[in-house]
Amino acid sequence: MSLQSVYESVKGLIATNLATMGVTGYSSSDGLTTLANAILDIEGGGNNLSIDIDLALSSSSIDIGNSVNLTATLTASYDGTTVDLSGVLQGATITFKDGNTTIGTGTTNSSGVATYSGYSPSTTGTKTISAIFTTTDGFSGATDSTTLTVSKVTPSLSMSLSPSSTTTSGTVTVSGVLTYNSTGLTGKGISIQCTTTGGSQWRELTFGLTSIGGSYSINVDLSDFSWLSAGTYDVKAVFVGESTFNSVDSSTTTLTITSPTPVTDSISLTSDKSILSYADSESATLSATVLDSNDDPVSGETVEFFNGSTSMGTATTNASGVATKVYNSIGAGDVSFTAEVGSLVSGTFVVQDCKDYISGETDQSTKFGSSITLRTGSSILSYDSTNKHYILTVGTAGESFLPIQSCTGLDDFTLEFDAQVNYNSAYGVGSVIYSASNNWGAIGVHQQSCTYGKTVNGTYTYSSETVSITGNTWLHFKITVTDDKVKLEILNGTTLISSHTKTYDSSWFNNSTKYGLDHMWSSGRATPFKNIKIKHL
Repeated sequence: MSLQSVYESVKGLIATNLATMGVTGYSSSDGLTTLANAILDIEGGGNNLSIDIDLALSSSSIDIGNSVNLTATLTASYDGTTVDLSGVLQGATITFKDGNTTIGTGTTNSSGVATYSGYSPSTTGTKTISAIFTTTDGFSGATDSTTLTVSKVTPSLSMSLSPSSTTTSGTVTVSGVLTYNSTGLTGKGISIQCTTTGGSQWRELTFGLTSIGGSYSINVDLSDFSWLSAGTYDVKAVFVGESTFNSVDSSTTTLTITSPTPVTDSISLTSDKSILSYADSESATLSATVLDSNDDPVSGETVEFFNGSTSMGTATTNASGVATKVYNSIGAGDVSFTAEVGSLVSGTFVVQDCKDYISGETDQSTKFGSSITLRTGSSILSYDSTNKHYILTVGTAGESFLPIQSCTGLDDFTLEFDAQVNYNSAYGVGSVIYSASNNWGAIGVHQQSCTYGKTVNGTYTYSSETVSITGNTWLHFKITVTDDKVKLEILNGTTLISSHTKTYDSSWFNNSTKYGLDHMWSSGRATPFKNIKIKHL
């Protein structure tokens, strides 16, 4: 488009108007002066003729991802009066810009109109869109601009919860899909949040990303959150949003949380007695206590009791979580008991099931038999109710003997007792095994020696070994008879201070009918005894 072409167009327009009007003269009232001046001005360089551009958008606001069409129209005017230059403004290049970024160009048609179709901004916000006409043909350039608002879009977010009810130590899975226009959005952040039912203070439980197709599946371990107690909660998924997408919440789902059902967690075993006397027909009540993981008692559990590996039968726990089973003494020695519930096994509880047990807590002297006299000596048995023990006193010189009838018929066995040695300067204490035929074997503890010997028809032979026992003190004596061995152990509390083992002649114990405790030598001397146990091995 050139000045000459505009001139020709204007001159033709004037000629047409004059011919139409049939005017032969000019006056200002005819409007011809302006046209004439236009010709003069054009011939003089067109100083009063201008080209204008007008930019129009197909829409002033769109969502991100959508497009808009741009239309620019060129017009001509002279001193503000529009001049029809149809056909003359064709072929002009119009540049379209978004801010300082060129969108593209368009070429005007015969009506001076240029277009750019399908512009889709890559970011959101308010955009300044411009149409620019630039020429070197003597006309001044022209620019027009308008605003375009590009908005974020809001996707759709679904959510489901499984399970919808669990315990404070349970795990739930939150899953769903994030889409926009039915297209899944990949790699987008999803926050899992909850609040008490009807509450407004939402707290995040965990965070994850969508995978291909916009799906997500996020596990939540409720035990990680100490503030999640039993109750009902609203749970939702939240897409946190980004540059092109608004944040969006899913619908809420109710999660019910309960305290975990306690499970049977432990079983323990006790007994009302740890020592039994078969001679006294005693029994022990075994008590198994079953607790759950909260250390609360569990009722209605079936507990099986065992004597070693042999089942004693079952019992059911009561409201206190306790099941009981009675064991009647049979003089079996040390007996190990356990209890089981399900796969749980208690610790072992050992009961000393003695053939006889004389503690000294009460007077049981009648159990020793009517005769306290042995061989050449005599003895006096008394019970000290204040100090809870028996005292065996030598009546005449010799050896006094405290017979224990319940040992009759034993083969391998232990005989245990506590004795106060050097009581009133007595020489010591000991144990005796004898027979009615006056053939007997003895293990005796004197003040400084341990003797082993036997008598055959009244002839006594013995051997001795030094034992360090001094002072007026209580000691524990244990005599163990097994096969052809006799073992004597002496303990001060739990400390072993002496241990001697001898092989004995079988004639020592042939036809033995009684076992007992022996106090030796000087008349008038006494030894206190208590806690006498005879146990079968």
